[in-house]
Amino acid sequence: MPIYDFQIQQHAYMPLVARTVVLNLFHNFVKQVYANPTGREHEVFSFCSMDKCLVTWNAGKVAETCRERSGG
Repeated sequence: MPIYDFQIQQHAYMPLVARTVVLNLFHNFVKQVYANPTGREHEVFSFCSMDKCLVTWNAGKVAETCRERSGG
């Protein structure tokens, strides 16, 4: 039986998947602003800083949860 068939695993993984999708959308927005900063020159640095911080934190959380849930 696949480990993902257990409901407790789904409850642990699905919020991480949802957060990752939203952060991906934010990352794409930051890339667009970085490529064309007209009118937002003063926001580029803060957007990049937020993106790096949030994506790094999320990646650590996903790796830790997956490791714990898979028994590793």
